[in-house]
Amino acid sequence: MSTTIYFPATNMQRRLHEGPLGIHIDLYAGRLQKEGRCLQSAWRCLRVVSDFSHWLDRKGIGVAEVNEQIVQNYQRFRARYRCLFLSDQPALMRLLDVLRNVNAIPAKPPSVLSACEQIVADFRQHLSHERGLAQSASSAASL
Repeated sequence: MSTTIYFPATNMQRRLHEGPLGIHIDLYAGRLQKEGRCLQSAWRCLRVVSDFSHWLDRKGIGVAEVNEQIVQNYQRFRARYRCLFLSDQPALMRLLDVLRNVNAIPAKPPSVLSACEQIVADFRQHLSHERGLAQSASSAASL
């Protein structure tokens, strides 16, 4: 899969492949195509990722350093200069997933549960393992 599906113009192709994320942009475009994204949605996602790559380059941040915190820093920067779209955050989270799938960045560290969340998780495990309670289809979907 390639970005040429979405951007046949060579100048845009060059821009998409610039920066530290440039070598991964075709994988990302392939993911968008596999998900069945419409042309406008794919354009938006690719432009956000391209802008993120250029920002990383200006900041001197390599691909291996990219994580949720770096994405959040970028979004704060972006909010000061551009109108954010609801699709920006999911586009960048999708990028992190693509990068993790090819081992370009480390796996997401396990989340630390609050004391209350830990109690609920322990109780669910107790109900499941000790009491044999099965999850219903509707409660499984909400988790």
